[in-house]
Amino acid sequence: MVQTGSVRTRKDDPVSFPQWREVLEAAGSSRGERWRFATEISRFLRYCAILNAPVTVARSREYLALVPLPVARPGARLALRWYFKSARCTHTKTHRATGALRARRR
Repeated sequence: MVQTGSVRTRKDDPVSFPQWREVLEAAGSSRGERWRFATEISRFLRYCAILNAPVTVARSREYLALVPLPVARPGARLALRWYFKSARCTHTKTHRATGALRARRR
């Protein structure tokens, strides 16, 4: 189990990040880098869909090992790292905001 911030995750825990495109567009990176990241993330998500498998850190490692990335697509590892890190940060912010709303209602 890996601890990052206040959210504990395991490499086999499914990750749901449906708003990843919006978060990526809002990121402060160049247009070209956002396009490359979106392409690589979409390829990985398609890979998971074809396998009918959940999106997990372990599955991303499997994907990176199967695809000849160092020559063909060197940015894939960075893009997937961004995806999982941003999903975790977005989840933490949403969880904190929801908790703050509940606290105000009491």
